[in-house]
Amino acid sequence: MKDVFMIGDSITMGYAEKVQEILGDSVKIWRTFSDMSNYEVENARWTGYTLNNLARHMWLQKLPKKFDAIHWNNGIWDTVIRYPEDGCFTSPDEYARNIGRIARELTKLSDNVIFATTIPPRVDEFIDVRYGFDFVNRYHEDTIKYNEIAKEVLSEYGVIIEDMYSLVLPERETYISERDNTHLTDAGVEACAKLVADTIAGVL
Repeated sequence: MKDVFMIGDSITMGYAEKVQEILGDSVKIWRTFSDMSNYEVENARWTGYTLNNLARHMWLQKLPKKFDAIHWNNGIWDTVIRYPEDGCFTSPDEYARNIGRIARELTKLSDNVIFATTIPPRVDEFIDVRYGFDFVNRYHEDTIKYNEIAKEVLSEYGVIIEDMYSLVLPERETYISERDNTHLTDAGVEACAKLVADTIAGVL
C-alpha cells in the first residue's frame, strides 16, 4: 500500500474522501489532525499555520516518517482580506517565504511533493456579506498573483505543480458555490478529485 499525505484548507477537505475513493485500497491517504486521540482532520488554513504545524511534535507525530507522495495547497486564506487597510492576510513576501519553508520540510518527507494551485473565487471581486463586511474580501487578481509566486518559489524545490486553478477557472460558475463564492459544488468536487487522483496516481 502507498502512503499519501494530503494537506490543505477546506477545499482540500471537500475532495479528499473522493480522492481516496477513486484511488482505492492500494493507497492510504493520511490527513492533518487537530485531535491526536481521535484523528479529527484539521483545516490547514494559511501558510504560516501550516508551517507551524509541520513541526515533528504537531501533525507529524503519529504519521509515517516517509510518504510515497504528498499533495498540498495553501492560498485562499493567505489572499483573504480581513482588514481593508492591510491588504491580503499574508503579504506576498511572507507567502513566498512560507511556501519555500513548507516545501523544504515536505521534501524531507517525500520525493513526490505536489502543489495544487489555488482556485479562483466565483466572481472577480467577492464581498462576503455573511459577516456584514462592506469591503471586497477576495480579489481574483490576488489569486493569480499568489499562484505565480508559488510556482516561482516551488520550481527551486522540484515540487510538481498541479494546475487546479486552470481546471476550475472556465467552469467556475458551475464548480464554485454561489452561496459563498469560494467552496466547491458537487460538480467541482468531482472534477477536482479526479484531477488530484490522476496527479497522485501519476507519481506512484
